[in-house]
Amino acid sequence: MADSRYEQARAVKKSNRSEANVNIKSSSVKRGYKKIKKSPLLIVIAVFLCLGIVAGFFVSRETCSFYMNDYKVNGVSSVEADYVYVDMTMHKQQLIASLGAESFTMGQVYSTLDLKDGGVTAKFLGMDISDSVTVKYYYREDISHEMVAVSSIDVQTAGVYYIEYTTSHFAYKNVKLIRTIIITEVEVDG
Repeated sequence: MADSRYEQARAVKKSNRSEANVNIKSSSVKRGYKKIKKSPLLIVIAVFLCLGIVAGFFVSRETCSFYMNDYKVNGVSSVEADYVYVDMTMHKQQLIASLGAESFTMGQVYSTLDLKDGGVTAKFLGMDISDSVTVKYYYREDISHEMVAVSSIDVQTAGVYYIEYTTSHFAYKNVKLIRTIIITEVEVDG
């Protein structure tokens, strides 16, 4: 047993633990529950806060957007907005079928190909911010070669082209949209 001299030197007065637990449970917990139950204002505020978050999510989805529009090859939209495959041999065969001529110079085949870039749509809170979009073109012969910056897509040079769309607007400054365009060579006998 502890010496009575040291018992008086305790910093905290010894009490019965079971009484302390009963007092905490019975008084403070019930009082806190009654406060919430008596004030429906807290519940109303929580409901409106949740509704505001959900409504803000849907409104921002409708008023803020940065996406690629369709890319058209000879007036036909590509299946995917970010991946376009241009088969020059198929274009040559369509040209032969439509005009009925068997011989075409390569210049005629290339000049009849119509590529239309739909660009991107950029909106922030319903305002059009398309003027802040910059476009860069890159080319590589195939996947094993390094990308090189070019000024535009040259349909006479087969390979993989990339169109990179970025914007200087603060809402999308870390977003980069990239469209891949693959142009094949014209087969001479195809």
